[in-house]
Order: sequence, then structure tokens, then C-alpha cells
Amino acid sequence: MALAGLDRVQASADSGRPVIRQTVSLDRGVGVVRAGQVSMTLALMPLPVRLMQDHRAVVTVLVAGRPVRDASVTLRLRMPSQPTIDLTVAMQAMGEGRYASQVVLPLCTREPSQWLAEVRVDRTYGATGAGFRFDVTP
Repeated sequence: MALAGLDRVQASADSGRPVIRQTVSLDRGVGVVRAGQVSMTLALMPLPVRLMQDHRAVVTVLVAGRPVRDASVTLRLRMPSQPTIDLTVAMQAMGEGRYASQVVLPLCTREPSQWLAEVRVDRTYGATGAGFRFDVTP
């Protein structure tokens, strides 16, 4: 099944593949982005998200309500106010469209900060992605 029905797409600068042009907040540690038939959910646990603490990130990818099982999923975490803070992790397939990874955000400030998590989903016939904003407590 192709990633058809995306109503908000743009060519990504690095590959020309479709990327969802939506960024949502991770209120209560969970955010959902929907575009056409594609749905991506990102959950970060435990809350509150803190620097130098082990967190579990879980991404769920659905197309037309069905789990995407054959994807390569990466999670990029960055702090827009400090461009040098940028890390990418490969997510491990957990089954039923779920992908997970452990992440530790580096100690980079003693002040509360806003971060951006970018999920990228690659399949043999296309790719898509979504952005999620979240706040970090030092």
C-alpha cells in the first residue's frame, strides 16, 4: 500500500520524498499527527521529560488504520535554540506498527527548553515524517 492520500506533503530537501508538514505538541507525553490515511503517534515516557534521564520513545505508524510493519523508522531529537544539539536514533520494530528506542537528552542548559522530535518513516516505495514539540525540564 502506497502512502497515498497525504493532504499535506512537501519535498524533503535531502531526498525529494514526501514529508507531512505538521508539527504537534506532545501534551501529556503523547502526540498524534494525521494526514490523509497516515497516522503517526509518538509517546515519550516517563514524564516530565528531563535532561540526562533515560526515556523510552515509542512510535506507532498506521496507514488506512492498519499497522505499518515493514518500515525503517528513525527519531531525530534536536533543540532549535542550540543547533549543535542534534541526535538521531534508529527505532527497533516491536510489531503491530510500533517502533521503540531508549533516548537520553544531553545536558546542554540549566533552563527549561523546547525540543523538536522528528519521526521519519522509510519504506521501499516512499517515505514520510512528522514533527513533535515538547518541553524539557532541566
